[in-house]
Amino acid sequence: MTPETKDIIHFQRCSRRLLKLSRDNVFWRTRCLLTSSFLEGINLRRGVRLPNIFEGALSDDAASQDHHSSDREPIPPLDFPWASRGARKKEIQKITANWDPSFPGETISWYDEYIHRNSPISVSWFERPQLRDGGLKDTIEVKGVAVYQHGDEEVFAVSPSMTALLLRMGSSKSPYLSPDCVSVDNARGRAFFAVQGHVVEVDLGTLQVGSLHSGARLCSLTSLPYPFSGVDSELRRKGELSIEQVEKIKETTGGRTLVACGEYNTKGSLEIYGLGPPLPGQESYGVSLNSVMKNRQTASKSKLLSVINHGTCLVVSDGQGYLKWVERDGFTEVRRHYIGPTERVVDHPSLFTEMPGSGEIARKLLSTQSRQASDDKSNDDDILLWTGEKLGLVNFSSKQGFTADDFEEGDTRTPEEVAVEKEKQRYEERMRQALERDADGVRLFKVLGAGIGG
Repeated sequence: MTPETKDIIHFQRCSRRLLKLSRDNVFWRTRCLLTSSFLEGINLRRGVRLPNIFEGALSDDAASQDHHSSDREPIPPLDFPWASRGARKKEIQKITANWDPSFPGETISWYDEYIHRNSPISVSWFERPQLRDGGLKDTIEVKGVAVYQHGDEEVFAVSPSMTALLLRMGSSKSPYLSPDCVSVDNARGRAFFAVQGHVVEVDLGTLQVGSLHSGARLCSLTSLPYPFSGVDSELRRKGELSIEQVEKIKETTGGRTLVACGEYNTKGSLEIYGLGPPLPGQESYGVSLNSVMKNRQTASKSKLLSVINHGTCLVVSDGQGYLKWVERDGFTEVRRHYIGPTERVVDHPSLFTEMPGSGEIARKLLSTQSRQASDDKSNDDDILLWTGEKLGLVNFSSKQGFTADDFEEGDTRTPEEVAVEKEKQRYEERMRQALERDADGVRLFKVLGAGIGG
């Protein structure tokens, strides 16, 4: 976050009028673009410093897709590679249109989006569930986690008949189905399952099946109520589509985007499937090769474990302990955060804390915005992460919002009892990390052995 943007954030506290002015959506959207690696990719392809195009135009309406005219045109920078101010303005509009990940009718607070993309990140950890008996307590083993909201909530369960149906897809083993592997389209009564190497579409009324082949070992699935084209996405990533072409793409109705993640040849695989409107005479979505994107090169060096939507980005977690935000094209990385260890209750960290692989791994990501009304902001939500043992809340701040100790009610233990408890926690943490390293060593040996044998 630049000093200039920090000044603007402080400036908005002066009055309500200044608050409204300093939350201008066009300004913060342009800031999001300037800090995106999208521009870096175009720089490499064209050999110019494109951020210079925007100098003096950060608040100019030319940076907006709304195409409102401005009486004051900014002065081009000295290294401006285009012939005129008009050409410069068109280039700004074209670059912004190709990058802009939002869709018509989607409400975005670009100020909040800038915070999510650029502010420091920390993770606050909830207290682990425990049974208490007087002064004694014991940790409860938890097998899973989900967000529950009181009110108009829908529940989807996988029945035995559904499992049998998926078995008939050709799998010789019973597929493991978890809530992470299911996405439901309520409007059309469809459910999508990530089952081993396939994405399976099921008509919930007739239990009929339409299957997409992945080839990867998929473990998580989410969706967007907007269309996707792999070819158009690639051209937009290179900044090559015109404003009119981008607008036409975004105006397409009836489509849906499935996002899946998992593992392919020991590396992470992030896959996007664009589902077009049903073909004439058919009920299932239409799918073509042009609407499929599989990122198996830059997604992650290790298996991707979970994927969710967060504002205008996709967020994935991987086996190395990272959270990664990427644009909706599935390739352009926005930012990443290493979760790190949660050894907060210890007076001094163990010798293992700073070693590679010593941090927590987010096995499951959850958005607190489980249902979205038409007037809700797409980025008005938080991220919960589940390690298999601990539940954390991602904070866009340099300081933790809370720790597990904050949930303790009137600690009546003596100093000696506290010391014993901390020593026990240090020992358990060291043993857990030692076992994890041993398991990693065994997996690496198997991979190397398979490579030598091949």
